[in-house]
Amino acid sequence: LKLFIEIVGHVAAMISSILLINIKGEILIWRAYKDNVGRPEWSAFCKRVVEAKESRDKPVQGINGCHFVHITQGDIVLVAATKDNVNVILVIKLLYKMVEIFKAYFGGSFDENQIRRNFVLIYELLDEIIDYGYPQILESDVLKKYITQGNNKAIDLNDQEQLKKIIVQATGVCSWRAEGIKHR
Repeated sequence: LKLFIEIVGHVAAMISSILLINIKGEILIWRAYKDNVGRPEWSAFCKRVVEAKESRDKPVQGINGCHFVHITQGDIVLVAATKDNVNVILVIKLLYKMVEIFKAYFGGSFDENQIRRNFVLIYELLDEIIDYGYPQILESDVLKKYITQGNNKAIDLNDQEQLKKIIVQATGVCSWRAEGIKHR
């Protein structure tokens, strides 16, 4: 994850917006991080690729000067859009990581019904996962410590010690390694 973020930091620009679209081409979630890709471009993408089922096997589409990078998971198409030159592999990896995070929150399933039931939670997650088009926190275990479902909060946001632990986990060097492991 740290290497992923370091590489992304060297990219000149990142994504402008994220969309979750059903297989009929209806926009379920639209989160804009920059204002350079608008509704006309998204509508053209939905009509040309999603509704028409044309070029779904091509994960990158160029339409009207915009680049759309997309993956399909079940009945949902996740799309990242940009007008800048980005590393497509990193964007695809980000989209798959987002699916993994959503599945962690939705009990292993990710479909249109889950999106419709949890759209507020998804927007909250998108705000933490991506900041101004750049990936930030991509570990569901870290996100679950302060973005919870329902009214039961996992931590007290006034407790400085718990906040320090979250910050260390969010910015730690090895997200895959448990803390406290010592070797001789």
